[in-house]
Amino acid sequence: MEQWVPVDKLDKNNPEDKVIIHELRRFNWGALCLNWIWGACNGIFNEFLILCLVLEIVWLCLALFLPALATWFFAGFVSAAIYCGMNGNKWVYEKKKITDIAKFSAVQKKWAIFSVTLMLLITISFVGIVVAVGLKFASLFSPSGRGELMLKAVLESLIKQKEYSTLKSGSDVAEFLLNSQDDDSKDFTPYGPSGIQYNRTSSKGTKSSIVFTFYKEDKCSIDDKNCYVYYYESFGDAQLKPRAKAYYGDNGKIKIVKLEDEK
Repeated sequence: MEQWVPVDKLDKNNPEDKVIIHELRRFNWGALCLNWIWGACNGIFNEFLILCLVLEIVWLCLALFLPALATWFFAGFVSAAIYCGMNGNKWVYEKKKITDIAKFSAVQKKWAIFSVTLMLLITISFVGIVVAVGLKFASLFSPSGRGELMLKAVLESLIKQKEYSTLKSGSDVAEFLLNSQDDDSKDFTPYGPSGIQYNRTSSKGTKSSIVFTFYKEDKCSIDDKNCYVYYYESFGDAQLKPRAKAYYGDNGKIKIVKLEDEK
């Protein structure tokens, strides 16, 4: 086709025009995935592409503060993007007055490949980040994860106190921690000669316990691993199972080792 023909003047009975009509009805993936970016690169600025930009900005802002409300804007953004994909070819054809339909198709195909690949990479990266963060939070807020966090908090608060250096044994450590509790919040109870126990009941009524058993020698050294605490845990009626061991010293450094990893 050497002369440009407006969309409303295309004759579906004309073989050449029929090819153009078929091409214009194709879905434009570049307009769907990159919408306003695709529009800017193709010199197209209409209300639908601007709407995509506005909805995307609002959605991203709300996602940080009002996730529930952001869902509605995301739905609107997707709807507008789909509309752009359905009409993208027609917009480019009219804007640039395309006469070489083969070249036009090749350019939009490149846009499709680029935009879909980019969206897939972004989606995979986003899913990977969500999964990684989710697993991290799951480990932290799982019973074992909470126990390890509590273990570290107990030791960090302990070694910052001057009285710590006067403690000669694990029994002294346990007694010191029990006596230093707030009267209004007796979280721990004695456990054996050198341990303390923390009991909790979940919202489902499941009981679990965390037990810290302390060991301390006169000369405490992380390198020698001669002062440490074992952390045990039980779920329901199950027996206490060792979960982790922490080495600590007067220098304030703490190292936690999961017992499953220590053969």
